[in-house]
Amino acid sequence: KFSETKWENLLPVEDPANFPAGYESAKQLLDDHPPEGQQRFLYGTSIEAIVQGRLSKLWLLNYSHPDTTMGTHPWGVFVEDGSRLDPLYIFKPGNSGDPYVAYLVASVDLNRDGADELLIEASYRIGTAYKVISKVGGKYQETFTSYYRGPVS
Repeated sequence: KFSETKWENLLPVEDPANFPAGYESAKQLLDDHPPEGQQRFLYGTSIEAIVQGRLSKLWLLNYSHPDTTMGTHPWGVFVEDGSRLDPLYIFKPGNSGDPYVAYLVASVDLNRDGADELLIEASYRIGTAYKVISKVGGKYQETFTSYYRGPVS
């Protein structure tokens, strides 16, 4: 990991100095227009990965409250490209019964196609699962989700 959002008092600190250029456009892409008054934060992690045949800096950004009991939890993976962030994968969940926030854990070329797969930690309120995001047919998509590790509800 290159970076991870700093936290204070159990909440992420949304500091523009710690985000890449173009983070505002990523925030707009992730905005799913929640009900008025719902507190949201932009937070996440960054790593290096091979994308389109070259080493790139990736950002996984969540735009939600970090408490999974509050609202929806959209997130996306973006490639840093100078003064902008280009989206690779956007996830906007509906009101599902098992919300989570996401973090980039690793990048590795699992299928040896020259493009790194992205390992995502899906952090639920009291448990964890992992997701693999792979390039399939020129587009990134979720190709695997591990079983949930945590208490059975």
